[in-house]
Amino acid sequence: MDGSLPDDEDFLTGSGIRWAAGAMDGVLGHHAALSGNTDDVRELVELLAKHSLKPRTSTRKALYSMVVSSNVGGLIDDVLDEARKHPGMQLQALFDEARWMVEHGTHRNVVKFGIALLGLFRNEQVKELLLTVGRHEEFTLYAAVAIQNGMEDSNEVLFELAKHVNGWGKINIVERLEPSSQKIKDWLLRHGCQNSIMNEYLACTCAMNGELHVALAGGQVDGELFDGATDIIQALLNGGPAEDIDDYEHAPQVVSDYVRLAGDMSSTAKHLSVLMGIRDFLEVDEGGEQWAERLSSGWTEEQRAGALEACQRLIAQYEWRSVVMKAVEAGDSLERYYGIRCARELGIAFRV
Repeated sequence: MDGSLPDDEDFLTGSGIRWAAGAMDGVLGHHAALSGNTDDVRELVELLAKHSLKPRTSTRKALYSMVVSSNVGGLIDDVLDEARKHPGMQLQALFDEARWMVEHGTHRNVVKFGIALLGLFRNEQVKELLLTVGRHEEFTLYAAVAIQNGMEDSNEVLFELAKHVNGWGKINIVERLEPSSQKIKDWLLRHGCQNSIMNEYLACTCAMNGELHVALAGGQVDGELFDGATDIIQALLNGGPAEDIDDYEHAPQVVSDYVRLAGDMSSTAKHLSVLMGIRDFLEVDEGGEQWAERLSSGWTEEQRAGALEACQRLIAQYEWRSVVMKAVEAGDSLERYYGIRCARELGIAFRV
């Protein structure tokens, strides 16, 4: 599936930005306040009530047209609030219309609006519909909210959907997913952080909800967990647009344990790159204001010095040279990126 939708040509015409699936709702939801026009909300709810009282082709067309031209993301919360309170709303007819919108709508705003309306009801009967449409990143956020609002086992359903999305949809689900079982915690640490937008959006959420500090505290971990921790720590070190390493309360323990485990488990250029990132984090501003603040809020000088010494010792191992050169020559672009980065850090000559 290439992510295209039937209304792409109309929706994107005249736009200077070609938004990725779910990006507009994701960016606005994370970085801007959404609000709707009161008159538009009232008019839309009245039209919904009129159509629910006596469903007709003419009112459906009017409703469809208004939704197509509306800012659904900015209106929907107010519309749902007003729809719940409207005395003339016929609920079964409203549910049927919402389902029709999701199944037959050919414009994204209509599908989103229908999904949101389904969230007003107990909606286990349309679980498969919501899971299906929710796999498209443009609709995942709306499906996630409808599932949360309308299903008794909503967290398990969200978990099921989370495993089938990889962009803004995954970000929106993981932020809502409750770590209610060890199965979910394990998934958060191994697979929850990685997404096609920015791992930084979910790194701290996955570390906290997956209890990374507990998972790394034992004597051994599996390779999948170590790789997941590598992604999480890398994103926390990168920082922004969400919480970074200084916002993560268990950072001292996790960094120390990761470096300890890396002595036996680090084997790729990416692992080495993250060790270099940890080293730089531990070295920068040593003795300055930044580390003075860290030492007053969880870190100890013993932890910092111990992790730094261990990082430096691991990075200096001669065996890394062959690993790095193999990565530099790899066909995989991401592996090659880490190889080049590490080669430059180690002063290894190579040809681009």
